[in-house]
Formats: sequence, C-alpha cells, structure tokens
Amino acid sequence: MFEGRLVRLRAFEQGDLDANHAFVNDYGTLRDMLSGIPFPASYEDERRWLEQQTSYSRGEYQFAVEDFEGDLVGRCGVIRLDWKNRLAELGIMIGAPYRRRGYGREAMELLCDFCFREMNLHKLKVSVYAFNEAAIRCYEGCGFEREGLLKDELWRDGAYRDVVILARRSGTESVFFVKSGVLPLTDRLRGGIIFWLRCIFRVLWTTGASGQRHRERLSAAGGRLPDARGRQRPLL
Repeated sequence: MFEGRLVRLRAFEQGDLDANHAFVNDYGTLRDMLSGIPFPASYEDERRWLEQQTSYSRGEYQFAVEDFEGDLVGRCGVIRLDWKNRLAELGIMIGAPYRRRGYGREAMELLCDFCFREMNLHKLKVSVYAFNEAAIRCYEGCGFEREGLLKDELWRDGAYRDVVILARRSGTESVFFVKSGVLPLTDRLRGGIIFWLRCIFRVLWTTGASGQRHRERLSAAGGRLPDARGRQRPLL
C-alpha cells in the first residue's frame, strides 16, 4: 500500500466490483479513455477483469485508488511493460464523481514513484487523446513532457482525433511534488545528504579557524577568561 496526502494505492478486492462497474459504464470515461468502441461493460465482464488483478500477474500491474474515507475513486497502473529497455506505459482512470479533487495527479505521482523506485524503470509514457486537455495538464504537472503527436489516430464522436504521447524519465522532478512540498525519494535523499554535509562543514570550521582562536584566547588567559560579570571562568 502506497499513500499520499489524498489517496492510497492498494490491491483490488472483490468489494470493488460495484464501484468499478459504475466507473467503466460512464460514457464520458469511456470516451476519454478507451481506444476501441465505447461499448458498455457487463457486470460479469468487470468481475472477470477484477479476478485477473493479482500480485502474480506479469506485464501488467494495476492498483486500486482509494481515498482516506475508504471509497474506491479509480484505478491506475502499468498496462505495458518492456523489461529489456526499462520502459512502461501507464494508464489511469478516476471515476466521474471524484474528479477535480487532485486524486488523479497524486495517484499518478505515487505510481511513477513506485515504477522508478521499486521496479527500477527508466522511462514512463502515456498516450492521451488531444481533446482530453484536463488529462494532458495532469500529466504535465506530474513531470511528463510531450514527445510526439499521432495525427488522426482515433475515430471518436464522428471525426478523427489526434493522440498525444508524453513521457517522463527517472530522475525528473514533478511540478506536483514541488508545489505540495512532498518530495520523491531521490529528492529526500539529496536533501539529507546536503544537511549532513552542512553539519560536517560546521564541525570542521569550528574545530579549525574558530577552534584555533579559542585556544589562543585560552592560552593568553592562563586557562581562564572573565564572564559577563567579570568573574573568572574556565574555558574547558
């Protein structure tokens, strides 16, 4: 289980069936997410899909996205994986009632962190329909950059539509983590290293030039210096 400030990523459970079935039968969701014909999914279809989501799967790793009230708000995961080239394609879906709350952006950040930190992947990419401007803003806010445009790739709503390809590489920093104050592991590690280097520098400086001046004052005062009231006090 991987937690952020708004949502957590967890394994799917049988109790998620009703919410998942409702999500994938919303036309707006199918329109923005599905590359094929946006045909409704039956209850049985969704049950079979849910049964396939296990920790023993290979090549596809799906997470349930849950808020801190225990409600299933969507799903995200790796939908295609290339181990040789350390490359993965990601997908995400947030249910219509839970959009515009920051859930999708945080879930994507948690997913990216999982892919880089736990799976040792180098590059993550997403494909999004050009008319889905909200999704494009979300991905760009998570550190993805546009790499290509596939012209007339999708037939939707009676016209051919473009598909935008975005990607993010390991070591890149996202706008989301900078604004929220939540840093990925690499940045937390970097911050810790800088902190300890500063501590070491202060110790060396104190025991260097400053320490030398302290010893000179001690020697001149015979081992004792007056305090603020003029009383002699030992320096050591």
